[in-house]
Formats: sequence, structure tokens, C-alpha cells
Amino acid sequence: LKRMSVIVPFYNEDPKLLERTIRGILDAHGEKEVIVVDDGSPDRTAMDNAMRIFGSDERVKLIRYEDNRGKRKAQAEGFKLVTGEYIVTIDSDTIIDPDALVTIVQPLEDDEHIGATTGNVRVLNQQENFLTKMIAARYWNAFNVERKSLSSAGIVTCCSGVLSAYRTELFGRFLRRYTHQRFLGVECTYGDDRHLTNLVLREGHKVALLSFGARLGE
Repeated sequence: LKRMSVIVPFYNEDPKLLERTIRGILDAHGEKEVIVVDDGSPDRTAMDNAMRIFGSDERVKLIRYEDNRGKRKAQAEGFKLVTGEYIVTIDSDTIIDPDALVTIVQPLEDDEHIGATTGNVRVLNQQENFLTKMIAARYWNAFNVERKSLSSAGIVTCCSGVLSAYRTELFGRFLRRYTHQRFLGVECTYGDDRHLTNLVLREGHKVALLSFGARLGE
């Protein structure tokens, strides 16, 4: 498999959860680099903790800037340092399976018409209370019914920010359109994963769902 560049943006994340996310990526199979971007968190604890633990690891690049700019801008900062053939986006509260990285980029290796893939997501604290059970049920339906059906035709309309992979050359081609999306003259800060997926589809590429991949920490 070709080299992967994993971008992890975060804002005011729990230090221990961010640490678990980074460790999970480093322990996963495959050749990769990890680019962690602090999107101007007022609380520096998570980044300071990451610097202390991973600062000397040459596989990890840590970026921080002072002003909060939003997730898309944080990903764009990470893109400046990318050296891999594939970009994998992972949320900062996500624990991935050991095979998740190599599995999620395999379709990109096998089929040049596939421009992006997304993994299946499960809720980590599903049994905590009634609300987490409802969230878990919603995630299960979204991935195992909705996106699985769309994947059969290669037209998944939303690659989850939790765990998705893109061809680097595609990401670079529409990066500005992604980061500067506007609605009624106002720059968009929500719906980033859906917009990014639609940009891939508009380029004429297929988008596929894989059967497993990650657990969401919240």
C-alpha cells in the first residue's frame, strides 16, 4: 500500500481521548504520517499533552494556531504538510481498529474510479444511557442501511469525518472550494464532510463504504 497521511483536527478535545486517538493511529497497520492540528483551542492542555508524549516521534506532526478558524481550515493547514498518496481524515475522539487504515485505502488502490471511501462507525459508550443508545441506533442505520445501499452504486453522499480516505491529488484539486463554501453570502462551517464528499462525486469519481473501521468516543 502507498503512504497515508492522517489528518486529525481538534478543538478543546479531552487530552486523554486525543492521546488514545493518536496512539490508535500509530498502532494501526500501514505506512503513515499523523498530522494533528489544534484549531485555536483556548485550553492548551490537549496539545501540550500531545507535544509531551508524541513531540519526538518523527511520524507525528503537531500544529497549533491561536485563532479558531473551523474544521475545514484546520484540515487545510494539515494538507500543507501531507506527503502521502492518500489522505485519511479522523476525528479527535475516534478509536480506530488496527486494520482500519489499510482497509479504508484498499479500494483506492484497487479501483482508480473510486475517489473516496468511508468507514463504519460505532458509538464507544453505547450502553451509558438512553440517549447514547439512541445515538448508536442512528449511527447503525446511517451506515448499515443508508450508506451501504448508496455504496452498492458508488454514490455514498457523505463520507463521515470520523473516518474517511481520499486521493491526495483530488483533495488538493478542490481544497479551495471546500474551505470557502458559502451559502447566501455566509461562509459555511457545518456540513464539511458532506460537501467534501459531493466534491469528489462531482469530479466523476465513485465513493464507497467499508464494513468496519472506528468507534466514536462521545
